[in-house]
Amino acid sequence: MMNLSKRRWAPIALLLGGVAAPLLSISGCGGGGNGRTIPPPVVLGTPTPAPTPTVTPTPTPGPTPFPPGTTFEPNYRASIDAPRRWASFPITIHFVQDANLTPARRTLAITGFNQWVEATDTRVKYTIVNDANQADITVTFFTFMQGGTTLGQAIVAFDPQTSLIQNVRMELGITGDNTEDINTAAHELGHSLGIIGSTNDLSHSPNRADLMFTAGNTPRATGGCACVTTADRNTLYTIYNGQFPQRPNTARRPEPLGPLETIIVRQSRNRVCSFHHH
Repeated sequence: MMNLSKRRWAPIALLLGGVAAPLLSISGCGGGGNGRTIPPPVVLGTPTPAPTPTVTPTPTPGPTPFPPGTTFEPNYRASIDAPRRWASFPITIHFVQDANLTPARRTLAITGFNQWVEATDTRVKYTIVNDANQADITVTFFTFMQGGTTLGQAIVAFDPQTSLIQNVRMELGITGDNTEDINTAAHELGHSLGIIGSTNDLSHSPNRADLMFTAGNTPRATGGCACVTTADRNTLYTIYNGQFPQRPNTARRPEPLGPLETIIVRQSRNRVCSFHHH
């Protein structure tokens, strides 16, 4: 009877059973190196995963346009005899980098500016730019001295043929009273947006309760915040006929048709403004 070695049959059994191991060697009885190497299993290429679907963000809807012919009441548009306006929004604002600019003062001014953004449901928009050459409005600060009168001023340059504002230089006094400083910025932006006429009296609301009242509407006088009122907002809406066209930030503004004219409105502590028209 033939005697079979278990040593010989063990690897054969592995082959018969269909089990393959990487680099498995089958040798003769003496293991003298006459075996052969079984290559590892072929690994098929990993399937390419399906691309993730591109999700386009849903644009944030803007405010609902006003129907043609909408009127905005109450307002004091009749008290503003020659308002101006911007051709489109957003307007660009630059804070001049000098010794008077601090993060805290910048924040106070932006808080005041945002009163108009919020009151108009973002119809009034602005962006902050680092390059003064790209700015529609430049903002500087100065320290308000006790005994002084000027809290701030807006120097508005416009095209007299179209009444379109071309640029504004805004100067804001810092009193140390945060609420007052915020509202000075809001008041001056109101003029910079176009609530301005041919004289001082014709550049303001006749109502003491409004932010754009000519005098007395300050936290010191009222004991609280002087914010953009419904009449302030409606007056701006009326000046713009409810239309606040939007433009890409890179779009250039229309060139003036001729020489520009300048209006300067200075605001005193009790918000009595002096007026200069050039």
